Order: sequence, then C-alpha cells, then structure tokens
Amino acid sequence: MTDLDDNRLDHETKFVFDNRRRHAIRRWLELRCPPDPLHPAYVVSSIYFDTRSWSFLSEKANSDFAKSKIRLRWYSGPGSGEPDETVRLEVKRKRGGLRGKLRFSVDISAGELASGELQNLRHPEVATLLRTHGVDAPSPLFPAFQIDYTRARFVHPRTGAGLCLDYDIHVPRVNRRMVSRHDSRLLQQAVFEVKGGVSRLMPDLTFLTRLDCRKQSFSKYLACYQIVSGMIQ
Repeated sequence: MTDLDDNRLDHETKFVFDNRRRHAIRRWLELRCPPDPLHPAYVVSSIYFDTRSWSFLSEKANSDFAKSKIRLRWYSGPGSGEPDETVRLEVKRKRGGLRGKLRFSVDISAGELASGELQNLRHPEVATLLRTHGVDAPSPLFPAFQIDYTRARFVHPRTGAGLCLDYDIHVPRVNRRMVSRHDSRLLQQAVFEVKGGVSRLMPDLTFLTRLDCRKQSFSKYLACYQIVSGMIQ
C-alpha cells in the first residue's frame, strides 16, 4: 500500500528474549558497544492506526509477504518522562526480510497526543495526509491502541550497524471503539534489533544467544493486540 522504492529498503533482523533479562543484556551491550551518539536511550510512544477490519494487523497475522504499519510516534526522556514535542507520522513497510520507512512531521503536539481517551483523540486525518505525500492508504483510519517501550541504542564498533534494545513493551491506552478491553501488563518478550545492511548477528555478539536471544520474526503491534484482545492470558 505504500510507495517506497526497493532501493530504500534494508534489513532489520530481530532477536527476541525474555523481558526479565533486559537489564543483564543491556549491561552486557554497554560494556562492548558505544551508545548511539545522538539518541542513546529514550521511551518510544506510538499510536497505531488501522481500518475497522484491522487490515494492517491481518497482514502480519497472516504472514503476508508485504506488510505495512501506520503510526503517530513521539519520544520521551527515560527519566523525566517529558515528551519531545515533535510528532511524526510514520509508514513502515516490510517486503519479506526487507523494511523501509517514510516519516512526516505533523502539526500536533506530543502533549496533546499523550493525554485523554484514545477514542476521543484529536488527530490528523491520517489517510488524507499520507495521500498529500504521495502515499496511498485505505480510508478511513482510526487510532487502535498505543504502544510504549524503552529503547537503548548502540553502534556496533566494527561494522557501524545500529543496534536497538527494546524492552518493557506495554499498551497504556486503547481505543474503546476498536478494542473492548484493556490490559496494560508488560509483554513477556523484549527485542534486540540489528539495523542496516546486516542480516545476521555479528560474531562478537553471539554470546547473546546464551542469554536466550533467538532470531525470529516479531511484531510489537500483533503481540500487543493479542494481549489486549485477550488472546494471551
């Protein structure tokens, strides 16, 4: 549904582990990889949009070759919790093992997005906004639920590849018109990602497999839906 060129797609390799190991894995990485110089750590907040029939969620659940996600995203300091006022509309597309993103700034503050009932959220007409940027999207789109997690970013010292550790993933808010229940507990899973042109774990990071990091496909959107919908007890 998006219009990303193939040459704008790259690899995003995921390794899933038990969230209870998050502090041990973060400490291990901190001893071996320098932090990202611009954004070493922050809290990521994303409101995911979908159709009434959950078109984007179905793509992931059905393991479609081409998958898309649409979300409004902002960031906060891990200690203060104060949000950066910049909000971006993101389109994420996956084609097999490759992924790509488009980002657009939107005229709404993070403070406005972060408060109130999600079903009453003031938000831009997402599909219309995307079409103004040349991206085709189904209409109408509705905020489904919000996903928050802590992200620590590193740089692999030998390859320069970006490394992300995402943990304490949970759903602070749902749109009651899309999801009838709300479960805000932390996911059991956390995620370590290798970004860029690398499709496998570097040899000097293979010790992470001893900490039960396992390479596998993983969608925060699908996993969180399974929690809030009651599919996982």
